[in-house]
Amino acid sequence: MRREIIVCISISLHFISLNIAVAQSDFEKIWQEANEQFTDTAKIDLLIDHTWQLARRNPKLGLEILKEMDIQLYQRGVSYKKDVWYYYMGVLCKNIGAFSESDTFFQAYYEYHLGRNSKPHLAAVQMVRGNLYADQGLWAQSMKVVTESLRLYEEISDTSGIITATSKLGAILLEMQRIDDGLDYHRKALQMAQVIADTAEMAIANSNIGLALEKSHLLDSALYYYHKSLQLDSIKNEQFGLIYDHHNIGNVLLKMGEYDQALPHAEKAWNIAKKIGNPGTISFSQTLLGNLYIKKGEVIRGVDLIGALLEDSTLTSLNSRSDAHESLYLAYKEMGNIAESFEHLEAFKQLSDSLLNQDISQQINNLEFEYETEKAEQNLTIANAQKDLVELKLNNSRFRNYLLGTILLLVCGFLYYFWHLNKKVKIQNQMISKTLREKDLLLREIHHRVKNNLQVISSLLSLQSKSEDDPNVVLALRQGQNRVRSMALIHQNLYEEDNLTGINVKEYFEKLIKSLFHSYNISPERINLQTEIDELQLDVETVIPLGLIVNELVTNALKYAFPHDNTGTIIVRLVELDQILHLEVADNGIGLDHLQDQKLNKSFGFRLINAFRQQLKAELRIDGKQGTCVQMDFKSFRNVS
Repeated sequence: MRREIIVCISISLHFISLNIAVAQSDFEKIWQEANEQFTDTAKIDLLIDHTWQLARRNPKLGLEILKEMDIQLYQRGVSYKKDVWYYYMGVLCKNIGAFSESDTFFQAYYEYHLGRNSKPHLAAVQMVRGNLYADQGLWAQSMKVVTESLRLYEEISDTSGIITATSKLGAILLEMQRIDDGLDYHRKALQMAQVIADTAEMAIANSNIGLALEKSHLLDSALYYYHKSLQLDSIKNEQFGLIYDHHNIGNVLLKMGEYDQALPHAEKAWNIAKKIGNPGTISFSQTLLGNLYIKKGEVIRGVDLIGALLEDSTLTSLNSRSDAHESLYLAYKEMGNIAESFEHLEAFKQLSDSLLNQDISQQINNLEFEYETEKAEQNLTIANAQKDLVELKLNNSRFRNYLLGTILLLVCGFLYYFWHLNKKVKIQNQMISKTLREKDLLLREIHHRVKNNLQVISSLLSLQSKSEDDPNVVLALRQGQNRVRSMALIHQNLYEEDNLTGINVKEYFEKLIKSLFHSYNISPERINLQTEIDELQLDVETVIPLGLIVNELVTNALKYAFPHDNTGTIIVRLVELDQILHLEVADNGIGLDHLQDQKLNKSFGFRLINAFRQQLKAELRIDGKQGTCVQMDFKSFRNVS
C-alpha cells in the first residue's frame, strides 16, 4: 500500500512539473516574440493581444505576462496603453477570483478616464465592475455602478451599451427576487435589441426572460424563450451563447422530468464547453449531464462525470464544487452507499457554509468585540432581573400565583390560536398572490401577441396597397389597415398599463386620431383638431366597437369634408352625462346633401357603424346642413375605473 502511494505521488509530481514546464514554455515563447519587436508600442500591442486571448483559457499565465510588462516597461516610464493594462489586470484578477485586487485595478482605470471625461470608457468599466460585484453577491453595489453605466450610455446615445446595462439591471433584480421588475427590464432590452437587429443581444434578452419565467416556475414559457435564444445564437454560431442555451433547455427539461429530451441538449452544451476549454462552462454543463445520467438510471456513469470535476484543479468556484458534492451525495444515497453519501454531504455543508459566510465574514470580525461586550451587559441585566423576579415571587401569595398562571395560560392559548390563524391566512394570501401574478403575466403576454399579430396584418395590408394600381383598391386597403391599427392600439395600451381590463379612452383616442391624420398626410395647419374627451376607463368590449366607430367617422371627415385641400376644423367629443356616453364627431366642411346621404347609408363604413350602434344600444343622429355632425348616445357600456 505504501509503495502505491509513493508511485502516485511520483506520477502527480511528474505531471505538475510538466504543467509548469508548459506554462513556462508559453511564457518564454510569448516574451521571446515580444522582444523581437522593434518598438515598445509594438511590443505592448503584441503582449496585450496575447493576454486577452488568455483571459478565459489561462488567466494565471495572462497575469504573469501583465506583471512582467509592468516591470520591464511601465516601471521605466513607458505610458502607452497603461489604461488598457489596468483594465486587463482587473479582468484577469476577476477571472481567478481575486476580487479585491480586481476592483483596485478597475478603480485605477476609472480614475484615469474620469480625468479625461471619457464617458464611453467610464460606462464600460462601471459595467464590468457591476459584474464583479454581482459575482460576489454584492447586489446593492452592483446596481449602483450599473445604473451609473446606463446613465453614461444614455448620455452618449450608445444603444448597444444601453441594452447591455438594461439587461444587467434585470439580472440583478432577478437575483434580488424582484422577478416582475427584472422581467420588465429584460423585455425592454429585447425590444431595443430588436430595433437595431442585434441578434446577440436579442438572444441574451430571450435567455434572461426565460430565466425569469423559470424562477416563476412557468417552465413551458421559459422553454419557449430558451429555444428562441438558441435559434438566434445559431445564426452567428455564438459558442458561449449556445452552451448556455443548450444547458438552460436541458435543465428545464430535467425539472419537467423529460430526461430523454434533455440529454441531447446537455451533451451539446458539454461538448461545446470542452471545445472552448472554459472551466466554468465545462463545470455546469458536466454537472447537468451527470445528473441526467443519474436520473436515467446510469448512476455510475453520472457519478464518474461529476466526480471528475472535483479532481480537476481548475474548478475553483465554490458554487460549482458545492453543486457537484450535492449531486454526488444524492446519487450515493440513492445507491445505498451511506459512507460515500455522508462524505459528500459533509463537503456540501462545508461549502454551503463557506458561501454563506463569504460575504459577511468581514462584518462579523469587525463587530465581534462590540457584540461580546453588549452580550455580557445583557447577561448581567438578565441576572439582576431574574433575582428581582425571584424575590417578587417569594413575596406573593399562592392564590395570586395560581391566578397569574391561569391568566398567562389563557393568554398563551389565545396568542397561539391567533398566530396559527394568521399563519394560515398568510399562506393563503401568498398562494393567491402567486396565482394572480401568473395570470397577470400570461394576460400581458396574450395582449402582446394579439397586438403583434394585428401589426403583422396591418403591415401585410400596407405591402398589398403598394403593389396595387387601382386607387379604389388602395383606398380600401388603407381603410382596412386603419381599422386593424385601431384594434392593435387597444391591445398595446392593455399590456403597457397596470390595468389589464380597462382602456384610458382619452389617451387611446388621441393616439388613434393622430395616426389617422398621419395616414392621410393631413397637417394641423390644414385641418385643426379639437378634442373634448373625459378621463374614462372603459372595458375592452366597449372600446373596440367605439374605436372602430370613431375611426370610420374621422376617416370620412378627412376624406370628404374638405375637398380641394380646403382648410377646416374637426371636433371629437366623448363625455359621460347621467350614465349615458355621448359621442360627437363634427366638422365645418361641405356637409351632406340628399344624394350623398343616400350614398353614405349604403357604404361599408356606415354599415359597420350601424352594426356597432345596435351592439352598444346607441341612438344615432346625423346633421349635414352646416358641415357634418354625427352624434351617438350609448347606454350599454362599462366603466372599469
